[in-house]
Amino acid sequence: MLEIAYGHPVASAEDEYMAFADRSVAALTDIGSIASTLVDFVPILKYIPTWMPGAGFKRQALRAKDMWAEMTRIPYQRVRDDMALGKAKLSFTTFMIQEVSRDGHLTDNDEYDISNSASQMYGAGVETTLHTLLTLLLAFTIYPKVVDKAQAEIDRVIGTSRLPELADREFLPYLGCIVQEVLRWNPITPLGVPHCLQEDDSYNGYGLPGGSMFIINVWAISRNPALYPNPEVFRPERFEEMDAETASARDPRKYLFGFGRRICPGRYLADSSVWLVAANVLATMDIRRARDSAGREIIPTPSFKGGIVSHVEPFECDIRPRSQKTIDLIAERHYETTD
Repeated sequence: MLEIAYGHPVASAEDEYMAFADRSVAALTDIGSIASTLVDFVPILKYIPTWMPGAGFKRQALRAKDMWAEMTRIPYQRVRDDMALGKAKLSFTTFMIQEVSRDGHLTDNDEYDISNSASQMYGAGVETTLHTLLTLLLAFTIYPKVVDKAQAEIDRVIGTSRLPELADREFLPYLGCIVQEVLRWNPITPLGVPHCLQEDDSYNGYGLPGGSMFIINVWAISRNPALYPNPEVFRPERFEEMDAETASARDPRKYLFGFGRRICPGRYLADSSVWLVAANVLATMDIRRARDSAGREIIPTPSFKGGIVSHVEPFECDIRPRSQKTIDLIAERHYETTD
C-alpha cells in the first residue's frame, strides 16, 4: 500500500515508513470503537480542558491527531523532494501532483487534498486489508475442505505453470464465493462509519431529527440467519446456491464498504487486493492446522476483537509451499517486480 500511495517499496518489517505509519494507525484504532467513551453519550464533555480528570479520551485523541498529521506530511514531502530531484517513482501521489499542476502551480488546498488522500490509502487500507486476509487464513485453517475445493478449481482453470491474475477472476467462481464469505464472516468494520442526517427524516414511523448520528450495525446484517443460514459457519457454497438476483442482493460488499456519498472510495482496490492474495496463496501454499507436541491437530476457535476494525485474535496454522514449482514461480514474480 505504501508503494501504491508513495512509490515506496517495503523491503522488511523494520521499514521506517511502515513502522511510523503502523504506530499512527494503532494510535487511531486504540482510541476505541464507536460510542466507546463517555463523550459519545455526553457531547458537552468535548469542551472540558485536557488537564481535567476524566479527559483522558481527549488527550489520547490529540496524540493520535498529531501522529496522523506527521504521517500525512512526512511521506508526502519526501515524494515532493524526490520529484524535484527527478528520482520519484510512479505512485498515486506523483500522478495526482502531475495531474493537478498541469494547468499551473499547486495551491495549498491542492497539496492538502493530495497529501491527505494518500495517507488515507494507507491508514484506511492496511489495517482493514490485513485483518481481512488474517480472517481468510483462519477460515482456511478451520475449513480445509474449502482449501481443497478452491485449489482444485485453480489447478483446473490456470494450471501450475503461472500465478493467478485479475484477468482470471471471472473463470474462478468458487474463489469469488470465498471472498464474499470472508467479508461476511468477519465484517472488518462491524459498526461501519457513522453518518449524520443533514435534515429531518423518518424511518418505519420513527421521526429522525436533522443532526442525528446513524451507526449501521454491519455485524448484525452479516449474522442475520434469515439472509445467511448458520451464519457462524464459514460456507462459501451459500453464494453458489443462491439465484443470481438473491446473490447480488445479499453480496456483503453492498453494505460492508458504507453507503451514499461516504462510501469507501478504495472499495474496488480492496476487493481486488483480497482476491489476488487469496488466489495466489491458494495457488502456491498449503494451509493446514498446526499440531501440538503429541501430534494432535490444533483447531482454532474463531475469535474477533471488536473496535473500529475487527481484529483477528492470534491463532496457529501450518503454511507450506505446495511444490518446488510454486517456490520457483514466487521467486520469478519477486524478481519481475523488483527489477
